[in-house]
Amino acid sequence: MTETSNEPLPSEAPVPSIPVKHGIRRASISPVLFAFLVLGGVFFSYQIVGSVITYVFFGADINPENVQGLRIATIAAQFTLLLAPALFAVRLVGWNIPNTIRFRGTTFTQAALVVLSIVALQFVFQGYMLGQEYVLNSYLIPQSLKPVFQQIQDLIDSLYKKLLLMRSGSEMIFVWLVIAITPAICEEILFRGVVQGAFEQRLRLRWTFLLTGSIFAVFHLNPMSFIPLVFLGIYLSFLVWRGNSIFLGIIAHVTNNSIAVFSLYYFKNESGVPKELGPEASPLTLALISLAGLAVFFSAVMVFWGLTRTTTFSDT
Repeated sequence: MTETSNEPLPSEAPVPSIPVKHGIRRASISPVLFAFLVLGGVFFSYQIVGSVITYVFFGADINPENVQGLRIATIAAQFTLLLAPALFAVRLVGWNIPNTIRFRGTTFTQAALVVLSIVALQFVFQGYMLGQEYVLNSYLIPQSLKPVFQQIQDLIDSLYKKLLLMRSGSEMIFVWLVIAITPAICEEILFRGVVQGAFEQRLRLRWTFLLTGSIFAVFHLNPMSFIPLVFLGIYLSFLVWRGNSIFLGIIAHVTNNSIAVFSLYYFKNESGVPKELGPEASPLTLALISLAGLAVFFSAVMVFWGLTRTTTFSDT
């Protein structure tokens, strides 16, 4: 009888293990540094390179003749200059893309609660934006700077209105793809997938949510909507973490942007809130509507919490 050796064959030699958290192999680079490098690269490719390409092909003015081409270019830029570099970076450091991004399913009930909470938030944001405008104009912005702030806001509003100009139902559907579907997929995978997934490996959850939400708001380059965007970004981070699925963030993002598109098309009002319950409402009515929206929002969040995984905010 021949003797057998217990020594492993060359093909069976032990492979040094890489620490794993949430199914993500940790690369030699710091996850936090990795996240900021990805953000810097994506900001340069999408915001800088994309803006230069847009200017070369379409000029500085948006008009009915070039707006459709600009919309198509926006979709292409989101996938090629924002999403693709982020996913390439994940593969470059050896992380598993499905685990990093949280490509996991969700339930109909969870998705419905997310939609309900986002709709309720529209009433809260409407009240906040009107209150913010009043406080800024009455107390915080010096009289000499008011024309500058108004000019910036008018420029942003003008660009959005031209991009969102919808003259038919078919055009409305295409704008919906540009404004709601495409950003929801690309931005959620970048921010709540790659960036948040990296932050969670090193930072406490409270800092992960706050940092991801703040960067999300800065990325949109709209100073007047900064606070609502931070809150929305934090909430999206919470949804993806708690529900353990990127699709919850995508659903919430689609819902938020769809309200703006459909409301602008049907009611000529981007906020999704009737004028009688918005700018034309009395302060008392506006406060009551905002409080009602806040109550519905927190109720939906509490039910969502009870339906999702058992965990605590101390988890890191």
